[in-house]
Amino acid sequence: MDESKDILLQHERIGFPSMDEQDQADLLIWHNVETINKLTPAFQADFIPIEVGRRYVTLSKNRFREYFIKSKYIEKLNDIHRQSPKLDSQWVEQTSDSKYQLKVQERGGLVHIEFFDSYDEVIDYFVDWKFRTFDR
Repeated sequence: MDESKDILLQHERIGFPSMDEQDQADLLIWHNVETINKLTPAFQADFIPIEVGRRYVTLSKNRFREYFIKSKYIEKLNDIHRQSPKLDSQWVEQTSDSKYQLKVQERGGLVHIEFFDSYDEVIDYFVDWKFRTFDR
């Protein structure tokens, strides 16, 4: 049996208990496997299969947006890039005309730039992307 099926089976055995909204948001934002592992102490997964994540995440996109903002995800991306500017990373910069750019760097070079008119648009971009983590 493959590991995804093993993980799914373990969570089916415990009946997919409800998870608080903060833990659901953490699954989507950080992909923190410890969020599901604390539910199955005798079985520790190395990743979160889509089928498992999909069953646990029930919060609305609007509620997720609130948790996403509180997580300071964008600020943390920026901090990582500032601390290690040569690493593969993504970060958000405000331009001189008060617009925003999401920059993606791989192997020391920029490979992609997204343009946004406001910081709210940047947040919406990440919320849309992260909210689809488990193909909801």
